[in-house]
Amino acid sequence: MAPFFRAWRWFFDVSNPHDPKLRGWLHPTCALAFNLSLALMVACAAFLAAPSAFQEAWMQHQPQTVVHIAQRAAFIDNSKGSGLYPFFQWLRRTIGQLLLPEKLLFDREQAFTLYSWEEGDFDPRSLGTFLAIYVALMLASRLYEKGPVMLYDAAWACNLALALTAVALWLNIPFLVSACSCWVAVDQLLWYVDCISYVVRGRFLVGVAKYIGNKDTPQSSSSETGEKAGSSKSGGRTEKGSMDVLNVNVSWRCWADVTHHLPFLGMFDDKPWYMFVVWNQLVWGLGNCFLFGIFLTVSNLFRR
Repeated sequence: MAPFFRAWRWFFDVSNPHDPKLRGWLHPTCALAFNLSLALMVACAAFLAAPSAFQEAWMQHQPQTVVHIAQRAAFIDNSKGSGLYPFFQWLRRTIGQLLLPEKLLFDREQAFTLYSWEEGDFDPRSLGTFLAIYVALMLASRLYEKGPVMLYDAAWACNLALALTAVALWLNIPFLVSACSCWVAVDQLLWYVDCISYVVRGRFLVGVAKYIGNKDTPQSSSSETGEKAGSSKSGGRTEKGSMDVLNVNVSWRCWADVTHHLPFLGMFDDKPWYMFVVWNQLVWGLGNCFLFGIFLTVSNLFRR
């Protein structure tokens, strides 16, 4: 068990801002892979929990290669006749209730629809291609400018949401596109509130966009919003000698620019990491759900 605990500590312990692993390639790469894997796992689980009618309609609109891969990965259907089939069915229903609760799906048919377009119309895959190129160029420019520490930036929820949105647009899974929007809704909305407040009053109201006014913020970062509220403060010294604030895979302190204006978000700062992560996800998750309810209500009103 000792090697396991050493590996666990190496991966999750980021409390020392001068730890050499934070300035190498291995730990930032593993942190990005860990976050991306979790996001992909939840997205795949949500897709598998979607109604069978949606999955069948989706399969009919996919290239043969995608259909072949999907059929080979159909663990539930492939388990028929075995003792595991009832368990997989139960697991699918449970995940469906957790990730896709019917009480929030006021219009089930609309929730699980596919993009459709005529020849010559706007193809959603074009937007997916643009987002994929944008994410790739953004990451490449940051790596070139400041090195591997920027892989922690790539693990921010907004950046992962962009990548997943590109995939969902290409694969024609609209409800995952909506899920990515809800994932970062509260942070992005507060970013606009901050920008408007700065233009009108000359100061940031909440603090989520305050980083763009930091003289050490590179141009490639100031043009991109980040999921700052859940990041931890670990220093990574760059070639220019400045100290960066890194978003690593396990957080232990809320973003200082935000807690300056909203102190209650820092209630569990410097506490055990699991206490902060639960608190952080609870607050921001409830905020996203609240905004989801507002936007869904407004959308339904406009459709009447």
